[in-house]
Amino acid sequence: TVISSAYCGGSPYPSEPQGFSAASLSEGIELIWTNPTTQSDGTYLDDLISANIYRNGSVIANIETVLGEVSSYMDTPPEGYIYTYYITSIDNEIPSNESEPTEPLEVYAGSPPEYLIWEPSDNTPLSGEAIIDDLEILGEHGFLTEDLWVFGNPLDQNFEAMFILNGIFPNSHRLTINEQLIIEEYLAGGGSVFMEDGDIWYQYVGEGLIDYFQCHSYNDGEGDLGMITGLSNVFTEDLTFNYSGENNWIDQLRTLSSAFPILVNSDPEYITAVAYDSGDYRTIASSFEYGGLTDSDERRELLASILDFLQNGGSPNWVAGDINQDDEADILSKKASIVSADGMGNGNDPTSALMRNILNAFSAYERALIAMRT
Repeated sequence: TVISSAYCGGSPYPSEPQGFSAASLSEGIELIWTNPTTQSDGTYLDDLISANIYRNGSVIANIETVLGEVSSYMDTPPEGYIYTYYITSIDNEIPSNESEPTEPLEVYAGSPPEYLIWEPSDNTPLSGEAIIDDLEILGEHGFLTEDLWVFGNPLDQNFEAMFILNGIFPNSHRLTINEQLIIEEYLAGGGSVFMEDGDIWYQYVGEGLIDYFQCHSYNDGEGDLGMITGLSNVFTEDLTFNYSGENNWIDQLRTLSSAFPILVNSDPEYITAVAYDSGDYRTIASSFEYGGLTDSDERRELLASILDFLQNGGSPNWVAGDINQDDEADILSKKASIVSADGMGNGNDPTSALMRNILNAFSAYERALIAMRT
């Protein structure tokens, strides 16, 4: 005896819903679609009964549907995450037949984040979670991702700032040309960027991008980060950190133009972070990992100061002519003539000439010190 079965007619499976869209609203994530009127092979559909709604690969709801009509569903998942949705059509057969899914759509639940924290997957994760945790304590809203394009083109987003965490060699990410161009265009449009990388300032950064940071490295460095301190009269003043992050080939930084150092390694002494305010955009370059700063309270104080600079800008409150950073002018300039603070050196007598020579020497010394610092 031979037993067989056959299906008569067209395809038993409904067509998938059409025109599927998903949008993040204040009430939740709204899904909208149009129900099919045909089977998957184009023949007439007369037994449609419902639709399955999937979030992150699992059915979260089944709702009744009507042929050809528009249906909608409001989902209210926890905010602060990206969710993937798709819809299928279901008929009333026993067992039921389920259509192919719609194209999946990714949607972020809640208000868009103020800060995008990009930590590429080839970087050992350390700073990203630390920044997210500290932002939350400070009452700020950030989103940590391995995908620079997680919200689409960053140029189309209204982020307060982007944190780009490339890591420390050998666990580091080398920016592609396209990634560099996106960062450049974001800054050219008035954005703000904090970029962390132990090597990029010496070896890899393209000329266009380094111009936006007004910073470069004169020494590829070693694994000698220890205590990192702030500088007087800048927004890191009085901050001191022990460092326990990755520690290989740490670039020793130097400033260009009106960029200014904000953090230094204590021994050996060299610049580890530089800030720059162009008037149109703002950047901070770092050669160490934020997550490697061990004092969480002072680290959050540093982050609050970084956020303020990236949003509002600023410049050092240094005293002109202060060569030893004691907040007092050691050398003064007046009408292009070098004079002392008490007015000596203005006459034509031998004493004044000697004073001018001494002050000229001090001026040259100051310029040398500034060159060493920057």
